[in-house]
Amino acid sequence: MTSGITDVAVTLDPQGRVLTATLVRSSGNAALDALGVQMAKSATYTPARKACRSIAGSYDFTAKFVAW
Repeated sequence: MTSGITDVAVTLDPQGRVLTATLVRSSGNAALDALGVQMAKSATYTPARKACRSIAGSYDFTAKFVAW
């Protein structure tokens, strides 16, 4: 199978750097899952803000892979 969707939970520090990236929904394909986690780790994030200050936060990263 070369198609699927992965969901990755990403936690960030106050500067927007990735602290953790954890697979929360598998595509059913280990290679696609690993690629989804790597993409989540490599993405650029804007940190959350509270009272005009950057704070640690979390994001849900979804990658949809389609064979063509």
